[in-house]
Amino acid sequence: MNRVSKGLILVLLLVSPAVEGLLVLQLNLVQLTALADRVFVGKCLQVKKATDSNGRPVQYVTFQVSETLKGRPEERITFKQLVLATEERMKGNPGKTLDSDLPTYQVGEEAIVFLSDPSEIGLTAPIGLGQGLFRVETDPEGEKNVSNIYANRGLFVGLKKVPAL
Repeated sequence: MNRVSKGLILVLLLVSPAVEGLLVLQLNLVQLTALADRVFVGKCLQVKKATDSNGRPVQYVTFQVSETLKGRPEERITFKQLVLATEERMKGNPGKTLDSDLPTYQVGEEAIVFLSDPSEIGLTAPIGLGQGLFRVETDPEGEKNVSNIYANRGLFVGLKKVPAL
């Protein structure tokens, strides 16, 4: 079987209706940072669902940036992310799918976002999908806690331990 045939079979398998979900490679913090085009801390100002010019369901997400950790400093960042599932489908499908890995955003929430470079068609998302969006929450004592949808699992896998000074 030639390379073209193998590639075609792979594409057909990925778009097959029988495929319920895709696996997302687990990334550590160094990998998230290296792969990200931009990393910033900010507050979500707006989430606007729409259909783009190619008929794809998307959402435009706008953040007010309080700190730029990687990339060109900007006061506001708006990006276009693909929307794969309706809320009704997600409620009816408790299994883990790519849909459940896609980050969601709430207006007013503070987050650290490891954002990918926009694709050729203008779509972007956090690196590793839900791995690259860290919600910042303040506990009753005023301490800030930061976690992604995986409760930060795997962030330090494969990293060297350095003794404390």
